[in-house]
Amino acid sequence: MMTLGSLWRHSTSYTSPFRVLRCYGLRAVHPANTLRRRILARKSTAALSAEQNQRKDIMEREGCVPANPDTDQHLIKQLCANLQERAKGVQIDMEAKPGKNYWERMLTDDDKKSDSLIVRCALQPAVINMAAAYLGEVPYLAGISVYLSHGTHNTTWQASQLWHCDYDDRRMFKLFVYCTDVKGGPDGEFTYIPKDLSKNVKNNFFPARISDESMDKQGYSKHAKHITGPAGTAFYIDTRGCYHLGSRVDIGHTRIAYIVTYVTAASLQPFNNGIKIQHALTETEQLVLRSGMHSEVVHQGNALAMNQGGPAM
Repeated sequence: MMTLGSLWRHSTSYTSPFRVLRCYGLRAVHPANTLRRRILARKSTAALSAEQNQRKDIMEREGCVPANPDTDQHLIKQLCANLQERAKGVQIDMEAKPGKNYWERMLTDDDKKSDSLIVRCALQPAVINMAAAYLGEVPYLAGISVYLSHGTHNTTWQASQLWHCDYDDRRMFKLFVYCTDVKGGPDGEFTYIPKDLSKNVKNNFFPARISDESMDKQGYSKHAKHITGPAGTAFYIDTRGCYHLGSRVDIGHTRIAYIVTYVTAASLQPFNNGIKIQHALTETEQLVLRSGMHSEVVHQGNALAMNQGGPAM
């Protein structure tokens, strides 16, 4: 039986009781969708190899593990080559200004088609199985981002260059792929504090970003882990459970990162990934691309319809 104390802790893990109401409300209105996602997730979990289960256990404790064993290396090489070529035409603005001026977005409208290279990389079966096992249900693909991070003339770190967690769901599962070599700090290495330590970091009631100085005073900076590797390096990270930062790139260096965000279908934020379904999908792929929890615009070829619940067919 859930006590008042445990209910409060559960609600604050979502950062707002109103988000809890939204989450449970969506599940109550769409019970079949929730049940199907959980049934398929149990099958995915049962099918994990011993090595995948080991990484899942580490993910539960630390919130971050390598993803390369689950990826199609030929597909990842294609992705890196495509984005490296695309980056040659990107204009970089290093002018000092507030906000996230340290990266340039690289996605195009063609990337938002289900048969594009960008989406196919996000639908790799082993990746989806790991996400389903971690989230406890077939995930919803909330979004795909590709950023070209670069140095600027800013005098201080800003926005996501500071320590923070993401609050789009109670737990999150992101796939990161470095599409350029990341050898160390100047290249904007992704940095995080393991999940089992992040839960003890002190923040405001309404969480804010944390400076290096504050994290140092709390004694957690020394536990930070830095992810480096050649182009094609892939990893999973729970950005809700782990304090993290990135894109601290020196002038003269760049980093291309491909990032896929997977959440539960009843996440705390309303999402519409905008992906146009252009070809036949498996049941699991349909569930990944369509939350089934709210009205979504579904593009199938030249047809445009409204999905009022359940996966697009």
